[in-house]
Amino acid sequence: TNGMVAVQVDGISDSPIAAKAAAGAMKVGDKAEISIRPEYAEVVPADRANGANNVAGTIEDLLFTGEGFEARTRIGHETILLHLNADGAWHEGQNVALHLREEAVTAWPLDRP
Repeated sequence: TNGMVAVQVDGISDSPIAAKAAAGAMKVGDKAEISIRPEYAEVVPADRANGANNVAGTIEDLLFTGEGFEARTRIGHETILLHLNADGAWHEGQNVALHLREEAVTAWPLDRP
C-alpha cells in the first residue's frame, strides 16, 4: 500500500483515524498508538466538524490566558490540555472536535505480548 493505515481508537472515535505507518509492516489487528504534532491538529466546535480524522471531546474547564484559552478537555477516558484561539466562542461543557491532518498522523506499533 502507500504506507497508510486505518487505526481504530477505542472509546475516542467512531471511525478509524488515517495515519502513516511509522516502522515496518503493520497488519490488521496489530495494536498501535498514534501521534501528531500539536500544530497539525485543529480544534473546532463539534457542529462544524466535517470530513475524516476527527476526534470528539468536551471542554471541562476553560481558562482565559490573555492571548487565548487553555481548555481541559475530556477525550474518551483521557483528559488533555488544549490551547484555543481567543477569537472562538468557547465555553465549558462545549462539545468540540479535534481534527487531525491525515498527512501528519503517525501510527506506531506497540510491542506484541
